[in-house]
Amino acid sequence: SKVKEATVDTALLLAYAKCGRMSDVEEFLATPNVADIQAVGDQLFDSEDYGAAKLLFASNGNNSKLACCRLALREFREAVDAAKNANSIRTWKEVNDACLTAGEYRLAEICGLNIIGNPDHLEELVGHYERGGHWEQLATLLEHGMVQLETPHKGIFTELAVLFAKYKPDSLADHIKAHSSRLNHSKVLRACEAYMHWKEATFLHMEAKDHDQAVRVMIEHSPCAFDHERFLGVIQQVRNQELWYLGVGFYLQDQPLQLQSLLQTLKDQLDPARVVQQLKQSDNLPLVREYLKSVQGINNSSVNEALNEIFVDEEEYTALRESVDSFDNFDALALAQQLEGH
Repeated sequence: SKVKEATVDTALLLAYAKCGRMSDVEEFLATPNVADIQAVGDQLFDSEDYGAAKLLFASNGNNSKLACCRLALREFREAVDAAKNANSIRTWKEVNDACLTAGEYRLAEICGLNIIGNPDHLEELVGHYERGGHWEQLATLLEHGMVQLETPHKGIFTELAVLFAKYKPDSLADHIKAHSSRLNHSKVLRACEAYMHWKEATFLHMEAKDHDQAVRVMIEHSPCAFDHERFLGVIQQVRNQELWYLGVGFYLQDQPLQLQSLLQTLKDQLDPARVVQQLKQSDNLPLVREYLKSVQGINNSSVNEALNEIFVDEEEYTALRESVDSFDNFDALALAQQLEGH
């Protein structure tokens, strides 16, 4: 009490703590002293004397170490309060981990909200939750983060979409439609493809203006990805013209009753002669009769001959006469020989 030296005060403080004289420790800390409080606190912490160590860390304002002591004593709510004062990502992670393991999900969420705001630490936290089987708590955390954080970043919306793709597919479509502009499309697309959510993948391709790939997905993963009205809207915007004819072949095989609608939609883009050749190979010309009549005005020989063939097969001599009289670009001799023996 007479000599104010760091060595003496430090030794006295450690002695009080080791003897369990907590009231003396509190009194000592409340009076002016020159003890190395941090060193004594670290020594007590290392020897797992957390009750005494927390008094010292609270005294010198080391909230990170105080949070660790609180966790060791299973004082989870107090540990969260210490983490708030520490305001350190590392401390938030430690407290979040301990609360999650202990089943203190609400407290873990408080910590998580202070972590997910930093894009650099989001993926690590997501992985930690998933490895522990806490995907529902993670979904709740991300959903609350979208609303409660002042400036939620793309990563939060993206990770929630990936989570829905894995575990809650019924919520995936609504989420990506509502937050399409705030997603990392390539990452969400990879998740959709991995878990075979082809309809949602098509939507994302359309949002990214990748119309060619949207058409391919609908064709390759019909019927789950296919939507007739959507297909008609997208097929007109593709860059690769071969996709028009791929679409015709797809409709011929999978959607024959809608083929006429597709052809009318693409009437100005398609080469009628190529369409005729494509349908002749499968012997399905009568399916597109109305389309052929709508483009016969160009007086194309393939179109004229295809229509004439349909009229002959169906014995529609009046329609055949009108076609022959109005459009002269066809092999007249071949038709005459066919009619002569009919």
